[in-house]
Amino acid sequence: MVSQGYAPLTAPIFGTYIQGSGWNIAWSQLGFEAIMESDLLHYLRDAFLELFRNKGDLSQEDKSPE
Repeated sequence: MVSQGYAPLTAPIFGTYIQGSGWNIAWSQLGFEAIMESDLLHYLRDAFLELFRNKGDLSQEDKSPE
């Protein structure tokens, strides 16, 4: 994350959030009992997409109507 331009303090926080979000997505689709460590790799992409999709939604809400 640091190599992508994130601050040294922000990078581990961001990485931890993405990993947790990936696990949440995997658990919701596979179930808690069936999940394995290797499954996380398949859901990290969805976690990134969800984060930036939500970021875009927030920026739209912050705009006041003219």
